[in-house]
Amino acid sequence: MIIAGIYTAIGPTIVFIAPTSNKNAILLAAEHIILGMIGWGHQHPALEDFNWFSLLTIFDSLGLALNVFFYKYLIQFSPLDSRSKELQLQNERLRLEAIETQMHIAQRVQDSLSPALKVLHWNDAEVHFYHEQQDILGGDWMGARILPSGELVLVVADVTGKGIAAAMVAQAINTLWAEAKAASFFAAEDWLRSVNRTLYDMGEKVPHTATVGLAVVGRDQLTYYSCGHTPIFIGQAQRTQNVRYRPVIAPGQVLGLSGDISFNPRRINFAPGAPTPSILLGSDGVFARGSRTSSKKISAILNGIEHERLAPEAPSEAEDDRLLIWVRPASQAGLGTLSA
Repeated sequence: MIIAGIYTAIGPTIVFIAPTSNKNAILLAAEHIILGMIGWGHQHPALEDFNWFSLLTIFDSLGLALNVFFYKYLIQFSPLDSRSKELQLQNERLRLEAIETQMHIAQRVQDSLSPALKVLHWNDAEVHFYHEQQDILGGDWMGARILPSGELVLVVADVTGKGIAAAMVAQAINTLWAEAKAASFFAAEDWLRSVNRTLYDMGEKVPHTATVGLAVVGRDQLTYYSCGHTPIFIGQAQRTQNVRYRPVIAPGQVLGLSGDISFNPRRINFAPGAPTPSILLGSDGVFARGSRTSSKKISAILNGIEHERLAPEAPSEAEDDRLLIWVRPASQAGLGTLSA
């Protein structure tokens, strides 16, 4: 009898929520009444003066009525709800397509404003540039120029963050570089200070920072300024015809964090009359381990350039943009060619 009572109580709920059509609801209600009749029987003492059949009929009729009502409600409003969802999905697709279109337009604008980097011929070496961009808009930037004095200037900047904000900061650095190129005289520390001041002023509400590595290369000396950037690598030829790369580290703070900044450049002297060494200045997307990058790994990276792909030093850096400036002496002409 206890089981029969529980069945009677939950029966209307089953009738209400289970069927998917009015026909099924009617059949389930009839089945419930029949099983309830068998379960209660005629011996239950508490229902001697009460028609149990009326009790089942009331409960099941209520469940059936609710089912029919809500079924009609669903039939009436489901098409409207489905249509509304379709319109929402369509609007979302159109919004995403518009954003993607604007991103591609911004990419074309960024590419058109970026410096046209081609192979530079400097002394007895060639300067090659490689840029492998992972996103539509990148926050990495590089530049190079030959001064009237004959010195070679190399710059690589890695802006903090990604997307449109990082691209805007990179473009601000490019604008300052273009302004400096118009002058015949170039002072590395003055230019870095102007970049730092610009990023600091731009970050009044939201900080805008970047790491910058700048090298001034002469016949007999290299001066490297690092503003939180990865080291620059200088290759030294060995008797085995292999090249051993050693990092040149210069301490310095990230640009944009403070209005005042100081520099601690590192100067490396070359042997007088010696040929130009191999020089590599890149982003952390290439040299993820920084000064711990081995000569074997660097040689593998340069050899991979022959296949027109700059493999990252570490798989964890696969999503970062990869920039590399390679001052390649004539003695390493067989190590591959970088596309501009």
